Amino acid sequence: MNDYSDFDFKSLPNSRLVTKDLIPTRKEDRHLSSFDMFWLWVGMSVLLTTFTVGANLYPSLSIATILLSVGIGNAIVVVILAFTGDIGVTYGIPFPVYLRACYGYLGTNIPAIIRSLPAMFWLGFQSFLGATAINSILVIVTGGGWSGSFNGMLAILVIFIGIQVVTTARGVNAIAWFEK
Repeated sequence: MNDYSDFDFKSLPNSRLVTKDLIPTRKEDRHLSSFDMFWLWVGMSVLLTTFTVGANLYPSLSIATILLSVGIGNAIVVVILAFTGDIGVTYGIPFPVYLRACYGYLGTNIPAIIRSLPAMFWLGFQSFLGATAINSILVIVTGGGWSGSFNGMLAILVIFIGIQVVTTARGVNAIAWFEK
């Protein structure tokens, strides 16, 4: 978390447009190194869902071709993220604040909604696959449980999503810590 003990928030206008989350981050409060950024990218690239979707969408391709296409797709994503995230890394300006220059205060809600829709889908999809994997492991470990299958899928899914939401809400440093 940022330490704003020396900043007088009372001097800021009383507005929902100016909050602790939206003011620029000071250089000394940005602790992510290039190594941390690399591991964030690896965490986004090496996902069960990436390979599952790649394998299911292209069943007639060889494994090498699937891995190559997944690699190219992730390279495209990292280039786009580098361009859109550069202002935040360099100057500490949050992306929603940066968008205000392009869309205005109210117009910023449009890209925010557009970005949130695939994010919600991706959270649900990855959580489902992760919970399925954990459930499968527990079925194997418990020998099928009492009824022949562990069948704790809903509980695992809720816990899995909860861990992701709590980690994300704690910020990028918490995500970097979790990945390490």
